[in-house]
Amino acid sequence: MAITRQTERIEHNKEIVRRAYDYINRGAVEEFGSLLTSDCEEHTPRGKTRDKAACLEGMERIKKLVPDVRYDVQQLIAEEDHVVAIQRFTGRARDEQGSRGLDFMVVDILRIEGNKIAELWEFTDTARIDRQLRT
Repeated sequence: MAITRQTERIEHNKEIVRRAYDYINRGAVEEFGSLLTSDCEEHTPRGKTRDKAACLEGMERIKKLVPDVRYDVQQLIAEEDHVVAIQRFTGRARDEQGSRGLDFMVVDILRIEGNKIAELWEFTDTARIDRQLRT
């Protein structure tokens, strides 16, 4: 069965997303940033839109709060220029009260443009996070 140009493009987009999560897991902020368009927009679970610089700052904040953060991609689903990444977030949050384990699901929808991530929508199980931080 011949692989179509569309199928090749979809697989290429999924590879960009895999690389992005690899960089995030390694805390490689600069490398992650190289995968974002200059006008990239991130739409957060709380309804805010952040630009590329704010997105990278958010990544650095998460790494400080959860130094062992891990995004384990469970599934990638792609069509045309969009990739849906279903992942499990794990790590130990550190704050004044000590350290707490976190384990919750995140669903990101990423729009790829010109071999880079141009837009990102994040859907996080915030209720589960709140429960884990309160116990």
